[in-house]
Amino acid sequence: MDAQKIDLVKLKDVRRAGGDETPRFEAMMYIKDRVVARVVNDGNGGATLFQWKEPFSRQWASEKLFPVAVKLASLRHPEFKDLFQKCPSEALDTLVMDALDKPREKKATAPSGAGPFTTMSDGDLNKVIAAWESHAPENFWMDGELRMTRAKAYAMYRNQWRTMPADQQQAYLKDYPVSIGGGFTTPRSDSLLGESGVTRRPGDIVLFGRRNGEQTRARVLKISRKSVSVETLEPRGAHPAGAKWRVSPSLIHSVS
Repeated sequence: MDAQKIDLVKLKDVRRAGGDETPRFEAMMYIKDRVVARVVNDGNGGATLFQWKEPFSRQWASEKLFPVAVKLASLRHPEFKDLFQKCPSEALDTLVMDALDKPREKKATAPSGAGPFTTMSDGDLNKVIAAWESHAPENFWMDGELRMTRAKAYAMYRNQWRTMPADQQQAYLKDYPVSIGGGFTTPRSDSLLGESGVTRRPGDIVLFGRRNGEQTRARVLKISRKSVSVETLEPRGAHPAGAKWRVSPSLIHSVS
């Protein structure tokens, strides 16, 4: 049996902060993809503390987890076999330290020229989408034509936005500033940078609407940080030509 290939303990959400005699850290401990405890070590040479999550407990660990930990830790560190058998918690502590010492997984790097949404986490991208939804809910819900749950809608928009050209992704990020990764995206004050790098300005003739829905010719009246005001040049649904609309930049397209 190759003990090096056996993973009983996995650590996630690890936070490190130096340490004197032992590593100082806190993390969530997983076993078979289930979180069982929060583990903490103060870095002063003491044992790791385990804060068990329901339905797990110290009694569960003593009866179910410690025997397995003793066997595995003894395979990996045979010189401490006697210690592990006398003090099973030392075996589990050792396995936690083994997991802590594993090389961290490298984050995927974006291909050259990729936009910020390409490698942005779902959570951060959801913040940008939420800012857009808050500003223009009629566009988010496609004038009531979007028939799905909000969670599915967010998943759909994440997929769409990640396939946008890089310059358009940058424009959206500036149009909807949110806190991301401890920083803050800066708002835009210039003209609207549209699809494929096309710059929109007041007076431009454009189409607005969903790609696979009704699209209407209109003239750009005003461009703000988060929306575009247009005047239709032809009827749209029950609205006559000349009606004024405020739409999201994502629904503005070039006239073929």
